[in-house]
Amino acid sequence: MADPDLNIKDVIAALDGVCCHNVVAGLWADAVANRLPGIAIYLMSDELPEVADHARAAARRLPIGSATSAVPSQVIRDRSSTAPPVAPSSRSLTARTPRAIISYALQRLNVIIAAYQDFLDQVRGRDDVSFALVVGLLAAKAHRRAHIEAALAGQPGAA
Repeated sequence: MADPDLNIKDVIAALDGVCCHNVVAGLWADAVANRLPGIAIYLMSDELPEVADHARAAARRLPIGSATSAVPSQVIRDRSSTAPPVAPSSRSLTARTPRAIISYALQRLNVIIAAYQDFLDQVRGRDDVSFALVVGLLAAKAHRRAHIEAALAGQPGAA
């Protein structure tokens, strides 16, 4: 059920913004994977492509208003009117330790989760289809966050 007073353009713009967060996350994970130094290569060479794949899968499930660039800053400029994602810091792309990389990934994941939650607040009880879609995507992000937090806490079997 959709509320007839719900502005569909606002819903699409909000989903577009969430989609862009995922596009930027995927591009960041690819860039970091290409720069892994030393021990991080052995510890994270499988994880970062998985993060990129998950981000891209989430982005594919969300409507987007137009084609997206492969350059994070361009994605952000293109979406400046729809609560744009923040560009990854250059420092995050050159992080030298797995802990630094994972910590930054957790920060970005928290931003994406907050964007999902903001969207859900906007459509709760007004657009059941979009709500159900985003709840499913949010569950996957929350699951990933739990793994990251466990890895950072040093729990065996995490990450």
